[in-house]
Amino acid sequence: MVADGMGGHSAGNVASDIFHSVTARQCSKQNSPVSGNISELIKQCFNTAHLEIRDQVKRAPQLEGMGCTANILIINEQRFTIGHVGDSRTYRLRNHVLEQLTTDHSFVQQQIELGLLTPDQAQTHKMRSVILQAVGVSDSLEIDIIEGDVQPEDMFMLCTDGLYTMLPENQIQQILVSEMSLDQKVSLLINLANGAGGTDNITVVLTAVTAP
Repeated sequence: MVADGMGGHSAGNVASDIFHSVTARQCSKQNSPVSGNISELIKQCFNTAHLEIRDQVKRAPQLEGMGCTANILIINEQRFTIGHVGDSRTYRLRNHVLEQLTTDHSFVQQQIELGLLTPDQAQTHKMRSVILQAVGVSDSLEIDIIEGDVQPEDMFMLCTDGLYTMLPENQIQQILVSEMSLDQKVSLLINLANGAGGTDNITVVLTAVTAP
């Protein structure tokens, strides 16, 4: 999972910490990592975190407006399930091809879908950081659930916008297909993003699927 806080430095940290704690708590309740309905478990994590963040704001009004974007990935045998809210992303590398599996809940993505912006224009748009969905911000929460098959050698990358706004996808793909270890790839991606400006928090999670 990744969770990227918003609503000021301290408030964003509180929101993302709540999301992390709730997800760990909900998943630890399972008898095994693959028991039950995976999509319902993911929705439960998001909805519980959403309510806890809003309850925290009621207790501490100075935190008003805090929330977080988040992605959860669960791999269950030959299937993957992703829960997604906001503009953090999940990618899959398969056969050396990098594919974005999630769709940003952002103003510029909405404009792209309406045909009012091109992806290149969105990269530099002054409102590119405006997101339309976040955990804990509004009364309701819409959670994207993405499911699909898993193949041996698939690699999944969860990341915050601090990575993909700094590095082009072809550069990320080149690093992911390299012979480095997962830890080395994560470190290199973060270092390169910082070197390119590092204007936002950078979180990268990599997981690779081995043959049965």
